[in-house]
Amino acid sequence: MRLHFLLLLAAISPVRAEWRRFLVETTNTDPAPPHTFSYFSHDAILRPEVQEITQNTAGEQTEIVKIGEVRGLAVSDVTYQVRSMPVSKSIIVKTGPDEYREIFYSPEFSGGRFYPTQIISTSEDQTLLWFRVDKGGNRHFIEDFLFQLDPKGPTRLDLDPVLKVANSILPAGVDLYIWNMELLASTRTFTLHVPVVGSCPKGNERPRNSASCGVVEVDFRLEGEHIAPLGRRYIP
Repeated sequence: MRLHFLLLLAAISPVRAEWRRFLVETTNTDPAPPHTFSYFSHDAILRPEVQEITQNTAGEQTEIVKIGEVRGLAVSDVTYQVRSMPVSKSIIVKTGPDEYREIFYSPEFSGGRFYPTQIISTSEDQTLLWFRVDKGGNRHFIEDFLFQLDPKGPTRLDLDPVLKVANSILPAGVDLYIWNMELLASTRTFTLHVPVVGSCPKGNERPRNSASCGVVEVDFRLEGEHIAPLGRRYIP
């Protein structure tokens, strides 16, 4: 009888997804427990990740910028600095009164930079949280973080299907210039908008002082936890 009662209780109890934190350069995640605002704003130097980078508290500062709200959840960018130089970056989400969860964390990359987080919404209430990391170096490799966000937690989406479609309609001799990529939203769909560079096709003479050979656009929608590419076009 007791086992039957426990099974019944499990069946009617709400199922809550665990909040997770995503880490740059890895597919791994770790738990994202709730913290107070001061954990990020004033006590950041006590965090193991930040302390490992800074090694001392001299000149340590934290800058927190609210980006907006997704389904009633306030989203903020957090930049940790030492002597006015960025050393690491977080994205935090307010999930209750003085309760915040970190959904992304990365150390600073030498010669790279973090792009500001963007909230992009269609009129039909599909919403994406988009964040880019420039990892510096000779090639300035870009990693995109694309999230769905709801009160159960964040889900990272894979943008590769859209990029593959964009590459498939490129003219010969040109490439996507992903460093200037944009994500746009309309009534029902999102659009990936990417400039094209290289040896322009005949008849598409680029303007003086411009390397652009036009743009590629791919429309897509969210279907559950996946991206569904739709229309695609090359615009000289």
